[in-house]
Amino acid sequence: MINLKLGSEILLENGNKGNVIINSHIKKAFDETKDYLYPIPVQELQLNRNLKQNPGWGN
Repeated sequence: MINLKLGSEILLENGNKGNVIINSHIKKAFDETKDYLYPIPVQELQLNRNLKQNPGWGN
């Protein structure tokens, strides 16, 4: 279980209401080359050698 603190790791978009923003100090950016597809779990790649990892997620 992860414990985050309201006001430091968790902020609300409009002060005391709005969308939740987690770890606002960490820059987050959408990467079009990989963020449309999730990575295939390593276990699945090992079970089926015919599978290839989705683009942008390593080997």
